[in-house]
Amino acid sequence: MRSSSVPLARPKDEVPALEQITLLLKIDDSGAPSLTGAPLALTLAQHLMPPPPRLVLLTRGALTSSSAAHGGAWGIARVARLEHAALRLQSVDTRRSASSAEAAAALLGASAEAEAAWRGEARLAARLRACDAAAARDEALPLGAHLVTGGLGGLGLRAGALLLERGASRVVLASRGGAASLDGRTLQRPVGATAVAVVACDGAEAGDVGALVQRGALVGVLHTAGVGDKGLLQQLAAVRLAWVHAPKAAAAWRVHGAAVAAALECLVVWSSVGAGLAHV
Repeated sequence: MRSSSVPLARPKDEVPALEQITLLLKIDDSGAPSLTGAPLALTLAQHLMPPPPRLVLLTRGALTSSSAAHGGAWGIARVARLEHAALRLQSVDTRRSASSAEAAAALLGASAEAEAAWRGEARLAARLRACDAAAARDEALPLGAHLVTGGLGGLGLRAGALLLERGASRVVLASRGGAASLDGRTLQRPVGATAVAVVACDGAEAGDVGALVQRGALVGVLHTAGVGDKGLLQQLAAVRLAWVHAPKAAAAWRVHGAAVAAALECLVVWSSVGAGLAHV
């Protein structure tokens, strides 16, 4: 008979409490919005409510323009800080080439900053500073046709009207339904405007966006598409997160790729101000 030793379980009251949990999101070279990072951050944050330990979101190169895949996870972290301050959630970003030792040092030096970026031994944090106001520029609108995604929403219709007022020769309003009007809302075409077209296009589908941009002889795209959803973070399910993610973030990436391939003169992407409006 062989004998062996096994560790004895500690009494329940002697089990040490967790002081910090770190969520490490791996580098994503695609640049497209990650379909796993944001839901993972959401799920972990929900499981830690009410919050016993501190939660740290650690990414590598997520704050660079070439690797914004985990921007959604940083967005989830910002919402969590607004709705659940006791979670003490911090977002930390290191260099893409950071070693394990450098990443560990970034975690230890997170301090009280809600968001920080470590580049070697330098810690960077966002600060508001007074600056001279930039001079307003009244640049001429590129002539030709413009595409407006989410074109039958309130923002899309307003953007289309402004394009026509500034002299756009043609405005293409794209929506997933492709209906000529939505809840009775229409775009009034001023005298002299060549055409206003309404087409069906799902911005989250690469084929739809690519075909529309390539065949449309466009000079510019305005991405206003997006859907709103109600509810606090604790009640948000991953499927609802994906539903909101598709027309805004995923579609923005599709539109960006199509715009680069078509060498457009301008691309404007609207962001969301939901979190800001909710806490005004």
